[in-house]
Amino acid sequence: MEDRIWPILNKVWPEWKIIGDSIGSGSFGNVYKAVREDLAGTSYAAIKVVVIPKSDEEIEDVKA
Repeated sequence: MEDRIWPILNKVWPEWKIIGDSIGSGSFGNVYKAVREDLAGTSYAAIKVVVIPKSDEEIEDVKA
């Protein structure tokens, strides 16, 4: 996973840990498998990380 995204995810959902690499991707981001362990047991989820284009040029590249 991208090093710059992990600190952000950790602040938003500190109880969830990303497992391995991306399990899917699209035009605006990637999907990662995540796990959380607590007293109720182990839970799994998919977390989609959406990356908003930084400029008009990036938007045009995506449209192309």
